[in-house]
Amino acid sequence: MINFEQRPPQERDENAALERLKTASTLGVGVERMPILEVKRDLESLIGRPLKNRSESHLTLITPFLSFLMREGRVSRDELVRLRSMEESSLPVLGLGSLPDLDVEALKQFLDTEPPEEKRGATFFAVVQLPDDIQQLLEELRLRAAHSFKERGEEREIYPVTPHVTVGFTEQDLFGNKQLNPSLPCNIKQIHCKELVFQQSKSSNEAPPNAYETLT
Repeated sequence: MINFEQRPPQERDENAALERLKTASTLGVGVERMPILEVKRDLESLIGRPLKNRSESHLTLITPFLSFLMREGRVSRDELVRLRSMEESSLPVLGLGSLPDLDVEALKQFLDTEPPEEKRGATFFAVVQLPDDIQQLLEELRLRAAHSFKERGEEREIYPVTPHVTVGFTEQDLFGNKQLNPSLPCNIKQIHCKELVFQQSKSSNEAPPNAYETLT
């Protein structure tokens, strides 16, 4: 049994927060940035090339692929309160992963030989262990989305829930089935979560593109 260090969520108007999420393209929880930057520097030394990164670091909870659940009001107030319980918590880091999922030498060779016209590069991320109830909630949301797609007659692959924090990428932040890569050394054992954050959908003019806002 892993003991997660948590504090009760603050009193907030969660109904108002749910309304804000109806314009969101993703939901996550912000994490302390310095340890992620240290991992990024270690990876740059390992693969021999610089990595791009965002101006902030977060643990993704609801991906853009599942964001229609928020826009359609299919994330309940109680579920949002459960996600709030992650704020100001410390979570174990299980290790690092990469897309493509190759060992270090094969990954370096891939980056050296990838055709320019097909260049997608590689993405690196830290895989995090969530509390059991949060992991179960994310699985429930995933199944809820899969059922919706099936009802609409849409065939879409929904990847397993692998909680992670993007560390960096050579070209772009790739989407895919993100799993642990045992060949990548990881020097951090835990991350500290801060507040829930969200990104506005591209159709919204309330925030700069790609900006993440605190969900108050």
